[in-house]
Amino acid sequence: VIDRAAEAGVTRIITIGSDLEDSARNLEIADEFPGVFAAVGVHPTSVHEVTETDWVARIRDMAAHPKVVAIGEIGLDFFHPPRDGSSDEAWRARQEKFFRAQLDLAEELKLSTVIHQRECIEEVGTVLADYTDRVRSVVHCFTGTPAQMRTILEMENTPADHPARDQGFFPRKYRGLLITNPSQRRSRRPNGRRGVQPEAVGKQSVGEQDSVAVVDQKQSDCQRVQSTSDV
Repeated sequence: VIDRAAEAGVTRIITIGSDLEDSARNLEIADEFPGVFAAVGVHPTSVHEVTETDWVARIRDMAAHPKVVAIGEIGLDFFHPPRDGSSDEAWRARQEKFFRAQLDLAEELKLSTVIHQRECIEEVGTVLADYTDRVRSVVHCFTGTPAQMRTILEMENTPADHPARDQGFFPRKYRGLLITNPSQRRSRRPNGRRGVQPEAVGKQSVGEQDSVAVVDQKQSDCQRVQSTSDV
């Protein structure tokens, strides 16, 4: 995969963490390949697997690696049922606890975040509103409406003093969304996990004043994706 990416002109890759074990493996991969960088974190559907009380400290230690550029993949996922046999309310509360703890860590370390959300864009937006001007994020697996996308794009969550620690992966003026079609075929990730094959309908590098215009430009595309994916 890395060789083919290089042949296609891709010079840098971020390998995303989904749990503590996966994040540690990402550091090994980043050490092995010069063009690969890492994100470390606990995915919302993996929170039940974490039993250690010092899990935040473990992520903090991993994030000290010079090739870690973000905390992620973090967020909320209300699409999948509880994987620990708990109630929906308890499952969602645990996800939010992990989400906020990792946003706090990203703020502490001045790292960007990679945010997952599915069937919970309003709840994710509520959490992110508490971190306005404190962290900056890339929101992917976006399955909301054009209006919800506009809200996320208009949300200013880029600290002015954010350092160049992220190797330029998350420039200050970047606003990007990856619209995921849940009905797309599922593909096997290199680490053996199952993943959704996404369809990108809008990814732009824009100034803050242009964000809404980009959303409006892509609104019909977003509606098309929604109509074909039952989002």
